[in-house]
Amino acid sequence: MHLRARPCDSGEETDRDVDASIDLRRAIAALPRRQQEAVVLHYLADLPVDQVATVMRCENGTVKAHLWKARQLMAQRMEEADEDA
Repeated sequence: MHLRARPCDSGEETDRDVDASIDLRRAIAALPRRQQEAVVLHYLADLPVDQVATVMRCENGTVKAHLWKARQLMAQRMEEADEDA
């Protein structure tokens, strides 16, 4: 799962881009708090794992575990949402 934001080539956001951004933010908000922190710091703030660990006051392995669990949970929820649609 790739969460990094990509700039829009034309400088204009499409409805699809806005919808995807809203869906992503909702998916992140549904995560447990520590997973949210790890995802936001690593993928959105673009901090490397060691800096995320420093900010979160935990070990690198703990950050990696939070990120892995968050990706798994978000993927599962997105699959479920697709099935419901």
